[in-house]
Amino acid sequence: MRKPGFRTLFPLVGFVPFVLLFAVPVLLVLSFVRPQSLALVFTSEYYLRLIGFTLFQALLSTLVSLLAGLPAAYLLSNYNFRGKRFFSTVFSVPFVLPSILVVLGFVIFYGNSGYLNSFLMAVTGTSEPPLRILYRFPAVIAAHVFYNFPVIVSVLTGHWSVMPRDCEESAAVEGAGPLQVFLKVTLPRLLPSVAGACALVFLYCFTSFAIILVLGGGPGLSTIEVEIYRKARLELDSGAAASLSLVSLLFVTLVLKLHLKAERSVHETDGTSYHSMKKLGRKSIHAYVFLSLAALALLLPMASVAFRSFFSAASRGGKTVFSLKAYSALLKNPSAIINSVVTALAASAAGTVCALAVCYYIVNGRSGAGRRLASFAVLLPLAVSSIILGLGYFMISSFFRSIPPLLILVPVHSVIIMPFAVRTILPVYRIIPVSLTEEARTMGAGDLKTFVFVHIPFMGRAVAISLAFGFTISIGELNSAVLLGFSSFPTIPTQIYALINSYNYQGACAMGTLLIAICFIALSFRADDQS
Repeated sequence: MRKPGFRTLFPLVGFVPFVLLFAVPVLLVLSFVRPQSLALVFTSEYYLRLIGFTLFQALLSTLVSLLAGLPAAYLLSNYNFRGKRFFSTVFSVPFVLPSILVVLGFVIFYGNSGYLNSFLMAVTGTSEPPLRILYRFPAVIAAHVFYNFPVIVSVLTGHWSVMPRDCEESAAVEGAGPLQVFLKVTLPRLLPSVAGACALVFLYCFTSFAIILVLGGGPGLSTIEVEIYRKARLELDSGAAASLSLVSLLFVTLVLKLHLKAERSVHETDGTSYHSMKKLGRKSIHAYVFLSLAALALLLPMASVAFRSFFSAASRGGKTVFSLKAYSALLKNPSAIINSVVTALAASAAGTVCALAVCYYIVNGRSGAGRRLASFAVLLPLAVSSIILGLGYFMISSFFRSIPPLLILVPVHSVIIMPFAVRTILPVYRIIPVSLTEEARTMGAGDLKTFVFVHIPFMGRAVAISLAFGFTISIGELNSAVLLGFSSFPTIPTQIYALINSYNYQGACAMGTLLIAICFIALSFRADDQS
């Protein structure tokens, strides 16, 4: 009997961990669903209002993100201008920032005693802060727009910048004005890309946790994800938490399918045309004003975190003075930093290796139906929030209390990383020339040697980007860590969250500045690799 070879065994490196580390925890959560608790979710006025608000805030956040991102995508896709690369880089920054950093930046910059209100009070001479949005609904929407603006810009620019311009040029020759051309010609062809971007943003806003938990200000602005956390950790009601998890899964799986359908439509509709960019004309000042305001809105909250980390109150209620005590405290107790770095290194490596195995099957598998199923299944962690995944591991850890926290966090993070790793590596794997593979096999290389010495070198840049991006995702992951509640194993995000809750803003900002530095290094690394 012939022994199974590399082609058969290697995909198991991806699928076996995926089933054990993703499917098992999720199914364990769903096993706690009881008919009475599920019926209560769909009949209770409180839960119906909770579901309604979750949908409403996600829809509104998506709409505002689209309205803010569309003009920026238009300028970056159609014009060449000085500073374009700078604005493109700035607009990509929030995407790699952990949500807890967004929360911290908003508290420091937009808070009642924040830098913006201090500036406005000095200018107007008032003694009360004129801008009060923190811990209210506008703060939630603003934070979501901050976080998802780059998604809209990135997705639309990627399609718009290579979309053929023949139809627009023909309409303009026939006398149509710029607005008519956009509404009747460009927008209909751009709609699949818009739908895909909006579906992705909706997913992120629907499953938002840290932003709602801190900036929402209380139960009045709670969402399904926050309620899952409260039921599981504070009220110890596993049945209610599981029922809410099922409701969340139904919604986000539907949206994920819409996103994948829209993504396929983008590839099927238009070809690519690397047309020459126009130069900004007389209205360039308006473009620069808009782009500059958008860049400031993204940069100032993060800059405020770094600035605030160097100042502490000289006395209770007194003026702040320059101080390095927060950084001194970090050096004296670096356990959170060490824990986060070790976890992130292990999780990014594990997630990328598993993604490579899954990509190998999707490209080389013999069953077309199996490859399609694998392509969809590996994206399911996008539809399952880290809160639900964390709840599954919380239930597992309650059965096996002796498991070290590291052995829980690394699997959780690697599963969260896998979809992003697959989406990074798979497009590159698919374009490996068949001639390279055939040449290697002609020279006597088997499947293993061909993969190691031909495929891996060809995908080297994509693999490096996957490792860097995975590291960034893991080191900023708060949701699962908060739900698991490992007090003996602090991480950078949980430490920031604890410092915010104890009103130690200098300490939180020092830890946040360190996290920003790590994210910027990863972003720069990815940018260098893609150049």
